[in-house]
Amino acid sequence: MKKLDKKNMKAKLEYGFTMVEILIVIVIVGILAGMGVANFQKTKEATLNNEAAANLKLIQAAEKIYFMENSAYYAGNTAGINTNLRLALPTATKACWTYLTTTSGCSQSTSTTTSGFSPTKNWRYLITDVDDPTNGTCP
Repeated sequence: MKKLDKKNMKAKLEYGFTMVEILIVIVIVGILAGMGVANFQKTKEATLNNEAAANLKLIQAAEKIYFMENSAYYAGNTAGINTNLRLALPTATKACWTYLTTTSGCSQSTSTTTSGFSPTKNWRYLITDVDDPTNGTCP
């Protein structure tokens, strides 16, 4: 049996890991990172979709208020929506979505949002006033 002295012990401690062990650790860390990035992308997309739906509901509510005050729906883009419907939707570089409201007659309005990322996603809400006393005709 060979006796270990300080010189042999020092040489053993300098090379604590083999190349195979290091490669295995790198592969495992790479697999875990790949799974994490995929889950992050799904979560981010779901959050952006929820943002679009929530903002369209805000626009829908603001459209109804605007209609009650002006007897017509507002049609315009994000900047006009913020001004005329008194909302604070993100604009320019901060926005993930662009918002647009259109009107067809005085008893219905469509709010649309379009994403700035690929593939493009569109969300749409249609507002139809069934309680409109004019029954779809302009006052």
